[in-house]
Amino acid sequence: MHRYSILLAAACLAAAPFASSSLADSAPFGSLSGVVSTGALGNLSAYTGNNQFISSFNTDNGQIRSSASGGILVATLPFTTVTQYSGGPTLNVFNFANFDSNSAVNFSIVGSKPAVIAATGNITILGHIHVTTGSGLGGLSGNANLPSSYSGDAGGNPGGGAGGTGAGNLFSPSIYGGYSGGTAGGGGSVSPGQAGSHGSMQTGAGGPTLGFENPGASGGTAQDTSIFQGGGGGGGGTAGNFPGERDPGVNGGAGGGALFFITPNNFTLTSTGSLDADGSAGLVANVVGGSSGGGGGGELWFDVGKTFDNEGLIAALGASGGNPHNSGVQAGLNVGGSGAGGELLIDPTEIINNGTLNVSDGLGGATYGGSVQLLAATTMNNGSIIGQVPEPTATLLAVCGAGMLLIRRRIDRRVAR
Repeated sequence: MHRYSILLAAACLAAAPFASSSLADSAPFGSLSGVVSTGALGNLSAYTGNNQFISSFNTDNGQIRSSASGGILVATLPFTTVTQYSGGPTLNVFNFANFDSNSAVNFSIVGSKPAVIAATGNITILGHIHVTTGSGLGGLSGNANLPSSYSGDAGGNPGGGAGGTGAGNLFSPSIYGGYSGGTAGGGGSVSPGQAGSHGSMQTGAGGPTLGFENPGASGGTAQDTSIFQGGGGGGGGTAGNFPGERDPGVNGGAGGGALFFITPNNFTLTSTGSLDADGSAGLVANVVGGSSGGGGGGELWFDVGKTFDNEGLIAALGASGGNPHNSGVQAGLNVGGSGAGGELLIDPTEIINNGTLNVSDGLGGATYGGSVQLLAATTMNNGSIIGQVPEPTATLLAVCGAGMLLIRRRIDRRVAR
């Protein structure tokens, strides 16, 4: 095959996943498409009595705690468990009649694996809910007291960012400066995470070239979005060790969580409401330690029988990496990689969006952005959709189609000879 034909074929194959990502799937939730609520738990209200509200809902054990001092346990809810055919983590399913949060309530839904909130009636969110179920843990930092463990660990989940490598150091005497340890990569999600930057120089003369030492670690890989899972954790930063200056690295930021809402009726998030599965930011180490990576955004899925109405904010943001130098000659050095944006998958009969759907990366853009899939028959979007990773244009797809057809004809002619 001619070398230009090979290049065209490679480009079109690379574009194919993006070209198909916005198309409606007959079973967009894969093996989880058949999950329905039994309504066995009745109605969930965020108000727990005595002017107290839910502060946390742990989906590992069903425990709900109130906003009272010490987080008093107010209920332990039973749940069922389902398995993904795709080989992903199992999910705990909570079967409500209606699910309502008060506008005064800010609470977290936490747990070590993804979870499902299912209702036979309506799901209504008036306050703020932060989701960490199934998030990839941030990579552990390097240990300054153990040379064999200077390097940071990779973040959790398949898209975890790589840990920093190469210990930071100071030169003797200290006026000659030094350099920081290796920075870690950001967590992956829909897109790969961003790689960390080079380590930075300390002030002083006579050391290595500025930013030359300890290149940053790679960002986490893009995760398989057919598997329901949280975002990849950011990698941990490298430690540094020198007499008089012994600094550990810092832990990576956790990825965002994964939560699946299911109702045959309506899902409503009001103008006072917000729902996020955002990653957590990377951190900055002291002097010769390496910065850590930010976590990748998580996944929020919505299987809604009637109307999905968003008047507030729904987000699955990647988080920024640790950044000790916002200005000056070292700006852009010793910066942990930012996490990729996550996924919003919304499949109702009708979508009304007067609010914001945001899947931006940790840089606040779409370079490592996420995915928003609106699969309704009717969509009224007067709001904002932010941070989607760019898709190929219709022109590029048309050129790919025509080019591949010509390649096929050329191959057929050669075979006929």
